[in-house]
Amino acid sequence: DHDGQSNLLEYAFGTAPQTNGSAPLVYDEVTSGPSHYMRITVPKNPAATDVTYVVEACGDLLNWSSVGLVIESDTSTQLRVRDNVPMSNSTPRFMRVRVNR
Repeated sequence: DHDGQSNLLEYAFGTAPQTNGSAPLVYDEVTSGPSHYMRITVPKNPAATDVTYVVEACGDLLNWSSVGLVIESDTSTQLRVRDNVPMSNSTPRFMRVRVNR
């Protein structure tokens, strides 16, 4: 379908592999105390019980880790994870999700 997602991701996210669509991940910003944090929301296919979802973050696109990330919600249909490093103008941060079968 030329949307750039593998069939494994289409299966894990519950999107149609024959239909061209945008990435279903949602990135937003959340405030906790005085700080602002990046957050990712991942749709989960409740029928995909044979996959695992791992959210990772880093500041350099090389050293990805899930250590310290805050899992705000983890249900059969959604995973929402917040970064543990506050957003700032001086330090870039990146988040991604890995799906394993």
